[in-house]
Amino acid sequence: MITTLRRALRAPTAARRPAARHSLRLATGRVAAPAGLLLGLLLGPAPAALAAGPVCAPPVPVALCGGRVFAEPLNSIGGLTHREMVLGMQALAAAYPDWITFREFGQGSADGLPLHVIEVTAPDSPIPLAERKIVLVNQSVHGNEPGGREGAVRYVEDLVIGADPERAALLDRVRLIQTFINPDGWTAGDHDHVQTGGGAYFWVRQNGAGPVSGASDLGLGTDLNRQAPWRGISHPSGPISEPESIAFVDFVRELAATGDIQVAVDIHGEVTDAAAWVMLSSGQFDLAQALNQRYQGEAVHDAVRAALEGSVVSDLINTVTGGVAPTVLTASSEFGSIASESTSSGTGFLGDWISQIEGGGAASLSTIELYNFLLSPGVNSLTARPEVMQYYRDTVRGILAGMLEQAVIEHETRLAAGRVVHIDDAPRIADPVRTGVKVSAADFFRDLEAHFDGQLTAAPRSAVADIAAGMPDSLVLITDGLAGDAAALGALEAYVRAGGNLVLTDAALALLPGLLPQIGAEAVSVRLDNGGKVSYDRAHPLAAGIREISWLNTETATIGLRVEGSDPNVPAWRVEQGAWEAAGGTTAGVSGAGQTSVGEIALGAGRVRIIGVLLPTPDNSDPNIGFGLNGYGVLDTGYIVFANALNGALLHRALPALPASRASQPPAPSASRLNADPARGGAVGGTGLLLLLLGALARRRAAAARG
Repeated sequence: MITTLRRALRAPTAARRPAARHSLRLATGRVAAPAGLLLGLLLGPAPAALAAGPVCAPPVPVALCGGRVFAEPLNSIGGLTHREMVLGMQALAAAYPDWITFREFGQGSADGLPLHVIEVTAPDSPIPLAERKIVLVNQSVHGNEPGGREGAVRYVEDLVIGADPERAALLDRVRLIQTFINPDGWTAGDHDHVQTGGGAYFWVRQNGAGPVSGASDLGLGTDLNRQAPWRGISHPSGPISEPESIAFVDFVRELAATGDIQVAVDIHGEVTDAAAWVMLSSGQFDLAQALNQRYQGEAVHDAVRAALEGSVVSDLINTVTGGVAPTVLTASSEFGSIASESTSSGTGFLGDWISQIEGGGAASLSTIELYNFLLSPGVNSLTARPEVMQYYRDTVRGILAGMLEQAVIEHETRLAAGRVVHIDDAPRIADPVRTGVKVSAADFFRDLEAHFDGQLTAAPRSAVADIAAGMPDSLVLITDGLAGDAAALGALEAYVRAGGNLVLTDAALALLPGLLPQIGAEAVSVRLDNGGKVSYDRAHPLAAGIREISWLNTETATIGLRVEGSDPNVPAWRVEQGAWEAAGGTTAGVSGAGQTSVGEIALGAGRVRIIGVLLPTPDNSDPNIGFGLNGYGVLDTGYIVFANALNGALLHRALPALPASRASQPPAPSASRLNADPARGGAVGGTGLLLLLLGALARRRAAAARG
């Protein structure tokens, strides 16, 4: 059944109850490399060949890890090291070979370390592997943001041991694939890693610089989250130049060519205002794709909220901070502005590219930044704060659970707005890379037509008088091509006075003085802006239904316009607010103090509505645009405001992406693979508290050994 969403999107659903936890019984066995806390405590300071942390791989009994291979962070001494991740995943993959694939991909990192991918899916589903939906997650692209990796491997274990049976049952229809592409930045702070460059033992943001001049582990490499090859982005330092980026791009493109990436995300871990900042991807997304991200983000919010309600550290976090929101849903560039980051999504985020059609084509979420408790999760594996890592783990559990749920849903969104005509006179701009290709803001209407309930028609500028006489429900102009054409402007004025709805966006605001003489030409201006930010009055009908934090109608980076920087180039059209309101207009959003960017004004029996930044002309002038341009980058906010301006209704329905099948259940662990000891899976018991106390001793010994 199609639900009509007039001037608002759906309200958040009720919080889900946390999944029941189950204990795990494991059987004795061995793997080739010894690991674990027990040996570290018995032998004193851990040599490089041994791990001393939150992993109990054979022959170490899993009782020391709370009945798990990967202990809960509160049961752990230190943060998860890269070597411990490998040993633990080898143990899990050996115990559940039909469910888990753990392998290397690409040629390795700049420092020569392997890149890993984990895939979890049901082995005996009636749905062929190639037809299952894919959830693709890259974890901790920055080595000093451990949130993603701390939760990633533990959630894999949750799925196969029965700690989240509801989502495990979805694995007969879904493939959960997680990559780890920055082992260099990770191992730079790992106590059990022999550093080729004699580093300072701090996790670092970048990859390594290679084994030269002792710099490999000191973070003198490249930020891998500025390497993605997406359209509109300027790459003065060169995109996909690092071995990790090359491997990841090749991996995603191959995956997209053989399967359906339904949901994709890049999980980090660095901000302080919410458990997770969920960012919507940048790119040229049609109505359905743009709103998909909104629905998926809201589902992730619900799942994170449920996970945190069951978190053993949630009360502590909220007590210290005064309360933390589960998630904030925002666009990538809106996050960059909020975080005062000088480099926002206009620099080639991996998460954005995964979602774009030239990447994985997921049209899904972009990046999820996780909370850093009291600004610091620790700087290396020995100083990692267990309460922070536990909060990370619980948040990632919710994120991945929500994404699995969304992978089996197809969202369909349509716009019902009667008979709409748009004047098709937007310039077509030569793509600077793709020979013979031209892009235009008018591509927006071409793509919207496929999701339009009613009649959406393009017409030439010369036909304005006839079109206006025909009284369509709405008439849309996005350029100032009719400026100075008195006859055409007269026809538009007559159309509105007779009850028509005239929508002017971007440069078409220059037509206002010709339509409304009481608004002088001096009251209309264009400001070159960073990103085209609009501050909204959410009580205004034109802003109804937009996100709580939504400052942008369109993501301009994807069309070659800068989001941040010292040389702004986004044309933001607006009207002096005093003049606009003196003429009877109302203001829904301002672009700069006292400047109306979004609003409406009555004229006779009809209305004139303005949206100052929605469909700016693409800019191909930057010589460093390496992958071409998009014609438009309208975000969910832009679509919603545009629908409101058309007196339209958004129609949404959610359908299963694949037919439901029997719920697969993970098999009992192989008796010959892992070691036995029944324990409470995940709870912090006496063992966990003892380990926390002994952790300080182990850290002091290790520090003394290095000193």
